[in-house]
Amino acid sequence: MAKEKPIAPQSRWGSIGDVIRNLRVSWRLFKDRRVPIWLKGIPILALVYLIWPFDFLTDFAPGLGQVDDLTLILLSLVLFIGLCPPQLVAEHRGQTKALTKVPDMPDEEVIDTTFRVVDEEKQANRAQD
Repeated sequence: MAKEKPIAPQSRWGSIGDVIRNLRVSWRLFKDRRVPIWLKGIPILALVYLIWPFDFLTDFAPGLGQVDDLTLILLSLVLFIGLCPPQLVAEHRGQTKALTKVPDMPDEEVIDTTFRVVDEEKQANRAQD
């Protein structure tokens, strides 16, 4: 059996949809008993930093101060997924993908026709005249 080459974590973080999928994968990995406890400490420490009253980068400008918090959370998830066993990551990615897959629509018969728009008010006004 050929060994699957793990995909680099940074290649799966391109869009908001990717971030949401990776959040789901991270949550599933976090709940998985096969993931070592020390790895589960990475997202926990990131959340502790998020609620900690002191920041490494102070929130002097509205909006900019939250960027470092968001960056830290995303980097901690990249690190967490990257350090988890690749076979577990692949398993949970597959299960998450199966949950979000849109079923294929059956090929239905296409009816090609023309139509016209009927303005009922105009017809009513013409009938009254």
